[in-house]
Amino acid sequence: MSKHDQLAIFSKITKPLLVSFLRICDRDRLTVRRIRYASIRSKGSLISDIIDQFRAEMDGTLIKIYSKNGKISFPALAYCTEDRLFFRDGVPFDSEKTSRELPKFDIVYQTTVLNFGPLYGTGLDTGTVSGLCQMFP
Repeated sequence: MSKHDQLAIFSKITKPLLVSFLRICDRDRLTVRRIRYASIRSKGSLISDIIDQFRAEMDGTLIKIYSKNGKISFPALAYCTEDRLFFRDGVPFDSEKTSRELPKFDIVYQTTVLNFGPLYGTGLDTGTVSGLCQMFP
């Protein structure tokens, strides 16, 4: 498909949903390089950046989105133009809500030992601290 065809397909997605899509791609590390998704950018510039990373195919009212970089773990993404919903692995999700969720993480308070092994040299100063001191004089 030509770039013009790709532009026509991605133009069927509204700009706020494109921004949400890019937020999700950024959060889930679905792109090789980061795409700036600020809402002040024009829809055309967003789509031209998206076309560099993704390709799309129309299947009736469904836009199927594929990665161009051949990432093995890339999920099956689709967008329904009638319902204005994204699908991930066949399951619909609210991209607006999902893209704005705070990341989930846990803080574990426990003693941890980091051992970097010998970094430089084989003399008396082979510890981690002396190796780091040699790296950053």
